[in-house]
Amino acid sequence: ILRSEPATSLPLIISAASAKSLSRTANSLAVSLSKRPDLALADVAHVLANGRNLCKHRIGFSARSVQDATEKLTSLSSAVECGEGFISSESKELPVVFCFPGMGVQYPGAGALLFANDSVFRETDEACANYMALAHNIDILPVIFPNDEDKDAAVSLINRAEWGQPAMFIIVYAMACAMSAAGVQPQTLIAHSVG
Repeated sequence: ILRSEPATSLPLIISAASAKSLSRTANSLAVSLSKRPDLALADVAHVLANGRNLCKHRIGFSARSVQDATEKLTSLSSAVECGEGFISSESKELPVVFCFPGMGVQYPGAGALLFANDSVFRETDEACANYMALAHNIDILPVIFPNDEDKDAAVSLINRAEWGQPAMFIIVYAMACAMSAAGVQPQTLIAHSVG
């Protein structure tokens, strides 16, 4: 049965006990996939993620098709042979990374469900908003979480740097606090631009 490829990229993960065996595994998988271009990439991704034990040496990448995966595996196999392009970790758990976005992804109502349902998220938003009100005489919560009749005005304001940047900071900071309170502790923080 021929299956259509996904509309977006899918993550694929392979692992092995050593760098040398990781290179062999990547090469072997590339050869196997080149012989079976009819396989569904989603099935391949599922088996790689759930059907194999996670070993010390790992490669993760995304692909849009079996052919794309085959090409990437071939180049990754060569890179691993040279000692590049993979993670080596004794831990079976992958590290948690919090990634903070820059301007351009903010919109009124982002995080509204969390604000309504997560007390840490809400309390952090409110504490940051109180600081903004005291320090800068700005009422930012109605811009972040506007009611229906004020949504158009909020869109206009949140796209201006003087409103959008603090709004973005408040949302991602509150999200990080809520995640940490839920027991998700990042090993690394990364950000883009104002993030």
